[in-house]
Amino acid sequence: MSLVAGCSLFDRTGDPGTSPSENREVDAVSVRFHLATGEDTPDYTPREDEAGQPLFVAPRAFLTDADVWHAEVLTGERGNLVLLELTEMGKSSLEWLTQRHVGGRLAVFINGELVMSPWIRAPLTGGRVYLNGEFSKRRAERIAEALNMQRAARSPILSGHSR
Repeated sequence: MSLVAGCSLFDRTGDPGTSPSENREVDAVSVRFHLATGEDTPDYTPREDEAGQPLFVAPRAFLTDADVWHAEVLTGERGNLVLLELTEMGKSSLEWLTQRHVGGRLAVFINGELVMSPWIRAPLTGGRVYLNGEFSKRRAERIAEALNMQRAARSPILSGHSR
């Protein structure tokens, strides 16, 4: 699992939800980043990580699809990745949060499905996040396209300079 950089200082409520089928048509995409831990923690939602181990997920997302400026698919040796370029607020927030939680974990959900739960090994800087959820090429493309369309709908003027 790979994750590099960006988080919002504003708390956002977010139920991790349940897993949708990969074959379901994606009209809109919900992306949510939560803090997580392997320890039972009050108010955290119990789940299982990708390896089937206990994972407890914070009730509030600190980063959402609203923090995504641009998304694209990268295909290579590691499979199909979805690259998220974050807004300036998203970038600042992820850096701030990961500086304070080095050694902890994140839980990343797409449409309520846990796609990865990486360890925070160092503060995430730079505003780029690579999601490795073992996506099919089609699913990765639908995720990126939907995130870009959602951003365009929220932003009356889109330019590379107005993040």
